Amino acid sequence: MSVIEIIKNRHSYRGVYKDDKVPREDLVTIMEAGLAAPSGCNKQTTSLICVDDCVCESFSVNEIS
Repeated sequence: MSVIEIIKNRHSYRGVYKDDKVPREDLVTIMEAGLAAPSGCNKQTTSLICVDDCVCESFSVNEIS
């Protein structure tokens, strides 16, 4: 399958998520792809925060908001 076919066939998932943790390698790969994505006028203003600890999650959301 070509990259164009993958892009055209993508869809959003709005179902119930599993409680399984996403492997750290996968999180790093996803975040690297997000940082490598083009930005408007090449301003590169993207910031990503990854939380994989449910205890820290509620604290982090309150701090960011």
